[in-house]
Amino acid sequence: MKYIILTLCLFFQLQTFGRPIRIVVADLIGSANYIDEVVITKYDGKGKIYFQSLKYKDTINNASCGRQITDGWNFPYKKEENNWTENQPFIGDTVLVIIDGYDRVKVYGKRVKNDFRLWSPLMSGSLAYFNFESPIKPVEKSKLLNNSDTNKTMTCWDGCLIPIDKLGFLIKSYKAKFSKKVNSISLTQFNGKPVYSVFYNDTLIYFSDLVWTDEPPGKLHSLLLSYNNGKTLEIVPVVDEQYPRQFSENRQFDMEKFKQMKIQKIEWIE
Repeated sequence: MKYIILTLCLFFQLQTFGRPIRIVVADLIGSANYIDEVVITKYDGKGKIYFQSLKYKDTINNASCGRQITDGWNFPYKKEENNWTENQPFIGDTVLVIIDGYDRVKVYGKRVKNDFRLWSPLMSGSLAYFNFESPIKPVEKSKLLNNSDTNKTMTCWDGCLIPIDKLGFLIKSYKAKFSKKVNSISLTQFNGKPVYSVFYNDTLIYFSDLVWTDEPPGKLHSLLLSYNNGKTLEIVPVVDEQYPRQFSENRQFDMEKFKQMKIQKIEWIE
C-alpha cells in the first residue's frame, strides 16, 4: 500500500513540475517593465543576472534569473530537437531581455538573421509554448500546434521569431492593446474568491510592479499591483488575526500564502 501511495505522490509531483509555461507575446510585451537589447556582464550566483544596455552603455542593470548560477548554460536537450527552453545566455552574449513585474527575465531573444528568436528561460520541466499573431512567426513549422491558424493566432512550442524591424512598432501597439484589456476587466468576479483567482486571470497576471502595504507596521494590509496603463489594483485579503506580525525581515510577505487568502476588497485606486 505504501508503495502505491509513494508512486501516486511522485506522479502528481511530476505532473505539476512538467506543466508547460504559456507565453502570450502581446500581453508580455504590452505589460513588460523593461525591453532592451543588452550584453550579459555577470551572474552573482544568488539568482541575479547583470547586463549593460547597448543604447545606454553607462548603465548596468540587473534582474532575477531564477537560478543560483555564475554563468549561462544550455539545457541538455537532444541536439536534433534544437530546443532553447530553459537556456540561460552566457556572460558576453548579446540578447534581448523582456522583464516582467516580478523583476524577472521572462523571455530572452537572440538575433537570428532578421529576427529576434525568443525563448523562455523559466524552469518547468517542459517546453514553454508561445501564443502570437503575424508578423511574428514560429521558430519552425514542425513546432506549430495543430490548432494554430496561420492567418490569426498561432501557438508554437519553444519560442517564436519577431522581425527586428517590427519590434518598436509592436511594443507601442501591444502596450495600447494591453491598456484596453486592463480597463475592460470587471473586478466583481473576484469578490470573495481566493487571491489566486487574480493571478490566474490572463490579463491581470501581467502586472509591471508589486508593493506590499502594512497596517499597523508589520501586519499585512494589502498588495498593490501596478500596470503599464497607469492603473493600480489594490487587493485587501481577509487576514488571520492570530499573527500580529507577518512580514519577513526584508518586508516581504509569503506570496503563496497570500494567494490562498480570500479577497475582502479589490479595487482600482489612484
